[in-house]
Amino acid sequence: MSDQPTNSSTNLPIYPGLHGVPDPVPVSPGPCTGDPGRGGIGTAGAGQSTSQAVPWGDFSTYQPVGVDPLKAAFDRGLAALVLLVTAPLFGLGALAIWVDGLIWRADRGPVFHRETRVSAGDIFSLFKFRTMQVSAIEEARQQGLTIKYLERANRGHTRVGRHLRRWYVDELPQVLNILRGEMSWVGPRPPAPFEYQRELSEGNVRKRLARAGLVGLQQANKGRTRGFDEEIALDYEYVARVRAMRPLRRLAYDISILLRTLRVLLEGKGL
Repeated sequence: MSDQPTNSSTNLPIYPGLHGVPDPVPVSPGPCTGDPGRGGIGTAGAGQSTSQAVPWGDFSTYQPVGVDPLKAAFDRGLAALVLLVTAPLFGLGALAIWVDGLIWRADRGPVFHRETRVSAGDIFSLFKFRTMQVSAIEEARQQGLTIKYLERANRGHTRVGRHLRRWYVDELPQVLNILRGEMSWVGPRPPAPFEYQRELSEGNVRKRLARAGLVGLQQANKGRTRGFDEEIALDYEYVARVRAMRPLRRLAYDISILLRTLRVLLEGKGL
């Protein structure tokens, strides 16, 4: 049984700063520290990058950007369409993982991998196709590392998992999160709870200000940024822009980011 206290209404662990619990420390600008692949995720200050200042002011005073009905309808409508169109691919991916486990003992395990993530302060379970060996996942958790660290270090992949990740098929189940209203198509990527808390304690509030997304300005500008600080600044730029937009304009902006991200994928730059 987990040692974390739970919220009786949701049966989810309570973390400071989540589910309406106040943040553990005042949010103020802080230095850039840590490694984005580890629990000590690298951050710049709230509204400030160490390489280039973010010009939109003190983000600690910003309220989270809500999801208007138009954006919500677009998110869920497109998610339903994508799931319908990609249903054969979805089935083939699941079948490939199952067959891989039958052939190779080390690759056996569940078809889906679930991770606890945070979206604008709310905890949810993010879905992915499992592309890592179960033993590698458990080892990473014991060492306080994220699965993203294993993926970047190219460690512990299953034989089928390498191919699923190459074509980003492993991310396809996240469309279910969008359909359930836990994520949007566009927004900051969802962090693990300990990453979320680490960023807040270092004065980085970017993940608190908008619903998490499948893609964002970071992915749309892949290959153009010069460091993690600039990637952080892009999350703040997205929040600063959309909070001043009317629903229709915001929807057009999100669609433009999706199209730019698609171009990045087609150019083979990865995400």
